[in-house]
Amino acid sequence: MDSHHGVRAAPERTYSYRWTGSHICSIVWLALPVFWLSKIDLRGFPTNDPSAPVFISVMAGVAAMFIVIGIYFQLRGWNEKIVMENDHLVWFDCFGRKRISAPYEAIYDLQTKRGKAGMTLKVLTSAGTIRIYSAIRGYEELKTSLEFILFQKGQGPSSQPI
Repeated sequence: MDSHHGVRAAPERTYSYRWTGSHICSIVWLALPVFWLSKIDLRGFPTNDPSAPVFISVMAGVAAMFIVIGIYFQLRGWNEKIVMENDHLVWFDCFGRKRISAPYEAIYDLQTKRGKAGMTLKVLTSAGTIRIYSAIRGYEELKTSLEFILFQKGQGPSSQPI
């Protein structure tokens, strides 16, 4: 199907982070504070010790930090996705909200960056910037499709690093 501006549309595809390595690691990450808290025996803990409230507060803070980070990774794994519709690229954030919806004609550049954890593809559109990490399922296919859309418009991805 061709769009009305001359950029040939790709078939509709959904790319998500579901069950990637980071998503599975977040399950282990969430288990750590549960394990730690289950090992604390408060029965023998001296409650009249002045350091008791500090110790309990620090342990609760560390557990809360682990839980918040783990929940973020869980949400990202289950909800964040990129959808290539017939004539639009749509990004849904980790809460499942549609953050950016840009027609293919609005994509004006792609930039890639190689980091320690993998590649990052930055899609620059007139509606906003979408960052896609290589942990997404189908990363290479998505990147190739977006490059193809740019080449159809008569331009290619820039060589600028991000």
